[in-house]
Amino acid sequence: MTNVTHLQVIFMAVIAVEIMLFFVMNGTDFGAGIATAFVKDQQDRNEIVKTSEPVWGGNETWIVAGLALMFGTFPGWYAALESGYYLFFIGILFFFILRGVAFDYRNSWQKTFYNRFWDWGLFLGSLLPPFLFGIILSSMVSGVPMKDGFVYAGFGDVVTLFSLLGGILAVVLSINIGLSRVIKKVSDPLVAKLQPILRIVNIIIYPLAVLFIILLPFKTNFFSNRPAGVTVLLIVMVVALVAQTWLLTKHPKANFWLAAVVMGAFALTIFVGLFPNLIISTTGPNLTAPMAASGRESLLWAAWLMGFAMPIMIIVQAYSYHLINKFYNTPASPMTY
Repeated sequence: MTNVTHLQVIFMAVIAVEIMLFFVMNGTDFGAGIATAFVKDQQDRNEIVKTSEPVWGGNETWIVAGLALMFGTFPGWYAALESGYYLFFIGILFFFILRGVAFDYRNSWQKTFYNRFWDWGLFLGSLLPPFLFGIILSSMVSGVPMKDGFVYAGFGDVVTLFSLLGGILAVVLSINIGLSRVIKKVSDPLVAKLQPILRIVNIIIYPLAVLFIILLPFKTNFFSNRPAGVTVLLIVMVVALVAQTWLLTKHPKANFWLAAVVMGAFALTIFVGLFPNLIISTTGPNLTAPMAASGRESLLWAAWLMGFAMPIMIIVQAYSYHLINKFYNTPASPMTY
């Protein structure tokens, strides 16, 4: 870690945690949105959507916070990502908007056709963002063409078999954690319909995760760069996945938290294995933390702002989940109509 400062390490860790929280917390919402396609009855779909409808907007703030902190502390990294993956981020933004509109529009029409159209909007808006994020992160660690600190990658440089595998794995892990949370909240008849689907999804994760782990030494420098950290995270991921399979129908709450550990370990593996590199280059020097970081004064200002904003974000979101858990099954007040 030559020339890497303590502030750079701290900010890289915070960015990694914020993006990990996005994958865990918003992954539950992605999974719930995808799960609406697994049931035919509109009442069942409404019940699934209800588990995420109050919190999805707050969960998305973690990716906003992560990218904002990246912009302030590693502007070179932010510029390289936003310029090199511009079309991918535009696609993610489009599907975020589609999903947000779908939450409000999917039951607002008198004709079934339009309501089903927005149901499909919710499904696609939940399916494609984790897929695109998985492609971006996987290609970022496996290598893309770079010049003067910027990514100059064509479609074939970004979309490879390894990055597609990363995108698919991100989607399946989102379905896994999303269904695990939905099953905690919905009625018993719907639980009976969703549990067999969750078991199938859980089984599908195994070959995808094994293939991803097998390819890591060949497609990345993780095991030469951070062998201990990466190995520990992969062991945690596998152990949590096995435990989740064992507790799948026995303890819904434990099952959800284990699914969260699996998703979190997957996301953190990317950043732990990558640092102090930020983007791997196939055509020259890698983009590293010292190359992309702001000056010391800017990092100190960012540290003060982060120390003020992060606790507020955590407190507000924790309190919102407390209220949702407390009043989730409480009938709506007649005065709201």
